[in-house]
Amino acid sequence: MALQRSLKEPLFLGIDLGTSACKVSVVNKKGRIIAHANERYPLYILEGGGAEQNPKEWWEAIVKAVSQIAEHVSVDSIKSIGVTGQWSGTVAIDANGEPLMNAIIWLDSRGEKYIRNLIKGIFNFAGYDIFKLINWVRKTAGAPSRSGKDSLAHILFIKNERSEIYKQTYKFLEPISYINFKLTNRLVSSYDIMITHWITDNRNISNIKYDEKLIKITGIDKEKLPELSKPYEIIGKLSHESASELGLSENIPVIAGGGDIQTSLIGAGCVEDYETLVYIGTSSWVTSHVSFKKTDIFHNIASLPSALPNKYFIAAEQECAGKCLEFMSECFNIKLEEIDNLAKNSTFDSSGIIFAPWLYGERAPVEDRYLRGMIFNLSLSSNKSDILHAVFEGISLNIRWIFNPVQKLMKKRIERVRLAGGCARSNLLPAILANVLNVEVDVVEDPVFVNSKGIALLAAYSLNEIKLKDIPKLIRISNQYQPTNISKRYNEIFKYYLKIYKSSKKIFREINSRDLYKKSL
Repeated sequence: MALQRSLKEPLFLGIDLGTSACKVSVVNKKGRIIAHANERYPLYILEGGGAEQNPKEWWEAIVKAVSQIAEHVSVDSIKSIGVTGQWSGTVAIDANGEPLMNAIIWLDSRGEKYIRNLIKGIFNFAGYDIFKLINWVRKTAGAPSRSGKDSLAHILFIKNERSEIYKQTYKFLEPISYINFKLTNRLVSSYDIMITHWITDNRNISNIKYDEKLIKITGIDKEKLPELSKPYEIIGKLSHESASELGLSENIPVIAGGGDIQTSLIGAGCVEDYETLVYIGTSSWVTSHVSFKKTDIFHNIASLPSALPNKYFIAAEQECAGKCLEFMSECFNIKLEEIDNLAKNSTFDSSGIIFAPWLYGERAPVEDRYLRGMIFNLSLSSNKSDILHAVFEGISLNIRWIFNPVQKLMKKRIERVRLAGGCARSNLLPAILANVLNVEVDVVEDPVFVNSKGIALLAAYSLNEIKLKDIPKLIRISNQYQPTNISKRYNEIFKYYLKIYKSSKKIFREINSRDLYKKSL
């Protein structure tokens, strides 16, 4: 934990509820992180596609992280609080606000069969009843994911396979909304993280609301849903009980907050339309703000309501990125911080190895829960450095796979991106990414805390302490990477990357859909 004693100035607390850990930052009006801390918690992978976390472990981690910060800053200077982080998750709470089971998170696909039953009809296109699909896309800009990884799928899974819990559930909350409830005792959700329930009408960006017809189609009980709020609106104040646990002053205003993709744009300074961010953490995404609602159903990307007023953001998220490096770290018993140096001992194209990072399926540009990772073209001459270098290349090639559809959606050629997330700390990955994408890559300062910084700045905006147009001036660039003459050579490797996917996708489906392999799904 890095800490710096603050002066008597307005400060803003940002909490990022990630998949692996919570990251907490205190930020001033100049965009400087005055103090930060992080705490990890477990992820429980279950057979049949289950992925859960314990909401109480989330809260315990947040208490530890915020308490550490509270010892080193003037808590009376904290003027507002915002929460961001993972979304498309589900916390079922009872009338007393207690979780009835573990939270089902965004990686969980156990609701797949219930979604497939819901979306099909007489006249089908790609598994969807054509009339239902048109209705969903027209109103929401998307449709329930066939992979079963949306919040809607989680609720349908609970309704069908945990019926007693469904009956006892007072509210279904997104992870961020649950933390806000712990902070304020308010059962409110920002509209931007309710997207994957596929029950909100997003056509009028200034008036997003629940749609009665869509709710009826899903079969969810409306009374079990939270009230909707704008991400930057104050929903309540820090309760006495939570303030005591966290070591903060009570009655600090708390905003509704927003999802991690949405707030990463703010923390990276990409508040104007078409300014593009590549985020590489546990998962990865390519995103920017735009002024229009649009859907690319063929590549599973769309522009959806953002955390900023009157703007949409491009949602193009991929399943596993930095998680692949964690996986390799465990397999080879290597510390994460050592992987960079080992990978540098290899060269361009990793001695012919191509790594596919689909360790838990993929979301975009293809939606396929059955895909799995692969180290392709391994030989006796290959070594550990080659494999690790190939992982960096594979993550970058996968991002390139979604990069072109994003450019087509925005009808703009992207020539420069900002890079954030835990993997942006690498000296090797940004250089490889610049060559694979053939664009300039600007690494933002404090890339690990870009989400918590983004939500802290949004919390400052909620009190009129800063203006949105001033945010880009508050974000600093730590390193810049330009593509080199190697860039053109990656075009050939990318062609092979696509061929590997096309030739193997049927095999993955055959293997991973059989009962023999259910435990690995």
